[in-house]
Parts: sequence; C-alpha cells; structure tokens
Amino acid sequence: MPKAIDYNRGVHKQADNTSGVEVYMYVDDPGVFLNAFGNPVTDAVAKSAGYDVERLKKLRLKKQRLADAARLIEQELDVPEGAVRKVDGEKAGFKVLDIGLDRYHVEDPDGNQLTPHPVPKAVAYTLLEQLTSGAEVGPKEKPKPTPPSK
Repeated sequence: MPKAIDYNRGVHKQADNTSGVEVYMYVDDPGVFLNAFGNPVTDAVAKSAGYDVERLKKLRLKKQRLADAARLIEQELDVPEGAVRKVDGEKAGFKVLDIGLDRYHVEDPDGNQLTPHPVPKAVAYTLLEQLTSGAEVGPKEKPKPTPPSK
C-alpha cells in the first residue's frame, strides 16, 4: 500500500504547470522530491514544478555531511565506562588498547591511561617504544664530570 504524504511533518508542495503533477518535499529532508503517494520523482520533474533543485541538493549534501561528522564525534567522545577494549600490543607491562575507529590508548603496567585522548595507532606505538626502550622523550641533563680522586 503506498504511503501518503505526512502533512504534519512540514512539507512543501508545488505543482508542475504543464502536467499538473504535484511534487512534495519535506522541510527536514531537502532535495528529496516525492509525488502525492510518497514515491520519489526525478529531479527534472521537481525542477519543472519550480523547485531550485541544485540548491536543495547542496543543502541535502550539507545535512548528510554534518550528520556524519556529528556521528563520528559522538563515537569518539562516547567511550562508555567499562567498555571492552582490545589489547593491540603489549611490551614490558605497557599496553596499546584499540578502542575502535583507528583510535588507541596507552596504559602503564598499573592500568593507568597515559594518553589523555585517543591517538592514531602509529602515535600509540611510538609512545610504547619510547616508554619501553629507554628512548629519550625530552631533553636530558648531562651528568657533570667528577674530578679524579688523589
């Protein structure tokens, strides 16, 4: 059974002057054009009904990209407490934890998280090597020479 247009949702309606076909577009879904039965119509029909198809398609793309970005941000910041984190690598008690979406944390042997925010895999493994191989992380003060004893 075809679905009808939901007028309570907020909808634009324009009719093609030549054929009389009514073309609908929901306010919250720009660039998606429907007939009276809720089925999609072509961009050509929408354009002939008076819609600015190019502008509305750009609005639709913008809305989709903003939604994708918001979803990624939510996934990055919403790491629930007690979430299962996969150990990707371990050396001398230090662990590289994979939390998904190419994001990693580094933990010390006591289970303390050393990275304040998720980092890429390469950064996590560089830190792991620095922590476990005795590599200098920052400037190190040179020891003062001791005078020979007599």
